[in-house]
Amino acid sequence: MDYEDLSNDRLNEAGAYLAASEAVRRTHHAVNLEADNRRWLLTVNGKKARVFARRFRTERPLRRATEQNVEGVHAVVFVDLTAPLPCFYVAPPEHTTAGLVDQHRNGWTLFD
Repeated sequence: MDYEDLSNDRLNEAGAYLAASEAVRRTHHAVNLEADNRRWLLTVNGKKARVFARRFRTERPLRRATEQNVEGVHAVVFVDLTAPLPCFYVAPPEHTTAGLVDQHRNGWTLFD
């Protein structure tokens, strides 16, 4: 699917729904998704996560998360839409500022 023409808000919305679907598939826990003032909050197994998406390889997976408020969440879910299939990076929020999100591909066990 082509994400280039989506606005940033619509891109993050698409990423949030993809992340929610992947969370259902990977964790087998209860999943809830809600809009929160142009941002997306995913709850998996009662634990909250902010969801961000990228569509171009020039956007580092951490860049948008480090500019956003991730205080009070259990995890950050980054949806990388630059490949033919989405990739999901699930990391503790403190790893966004440390530049470590790339180490957490498919880290859905963070919600167990």
